[in-house]
Amino acid sequence: MKKIRLGIGTYSFPIGSGKLPDFRPKRCLSHLDILRHAVEQNVPVVQLADNMPLEALSSDQLDEIAEYATAHGLTIETGCRLQESSTLETYLEISRRLHATMLRCLPACEGDTPNLDKTEHILKGVLPRLAAQQLVIGIENYERYASQAIGDMLTRLDSPWIGAVLDTTNSLGRFERIDETMHHLARHTVCLHLKDYTIERKPSMSGFVISGTPLGTGMHDIPRILQKVRSEAKSDFSCIIENWIVAQSTAEETARLEREWTKQSLAYLRGIGT
Repeated sequence: MKKIRLGIGTYSFPIGSGKLPDFRPKRCLSHLDILRHAVEQNVPVVQLADNMPLEALSSDQLDEIAEYATAHGLTIETGCRLQESSTLETYLEISRRLHATMLRCLPACEGDTPNLDKTEHILKGVLPRLAAQQLVIGIENYERYASQAIGDMLTRLDSPWIGAVLDTTNSLGRFERIDETMHHLARHTVCLHLKDYTIERKPSMSGFVISGTPLGTGMHDIPRILQKVRSEAKSDFSCIIENWIVAQSTAEETARLEREWTKQSLAYLRGIGT
């Protein structure tokens, strides 16, 4: 059985991070705020992803993050959207500066058109550097790609330095159930994004609404997911709590709810022995 390292990240706080320009709290979270939350909640891993782009930070700010993480025993994971080789080069260097152990990537798209061939070509070009840097790249599933296509690409690459970031809910957007996602990606998993959801019929009875919810209160069988991934993953992996938050009347109230959901989800995971 593989070991799980609990973590939080910038997508634990999608509103608090200020991602939506028209629905931002008066004070948005900084990267250091995310690290402080991790220390307060006693989780060892922090994933800093593309909703709070690290490339926008100065060298001094990156150094400050690295120093804080080292001082508090935190493991950093980074994240980007893999559009060009130059993007990956930028984030390989940022990952080096932050002593990151994993770089989570969304596969390349040309506008709205998925391009896994381009993703595979970019990844092949950095394999020697990943080994030298001791950095793993994780490719995340989401609605623009079938998990089977990502799994097939990872099988072709056949590298210990490239795996899957298995997101439990993203692929609902292409009518893909979690069992199908796990079938194709569990054995490649280097990181698990855990988020839960509910499906409710609209009051008009015309259609359904998919909404996020704290872990253990939605439709996912979380213990079964953890058991499946732990038994098949290629190595020990991080487990990052993410929130599809239900917007409240204000951005401040929504950001507060994100923090509550994150604490509730951590308590749930610890309660089932994660």
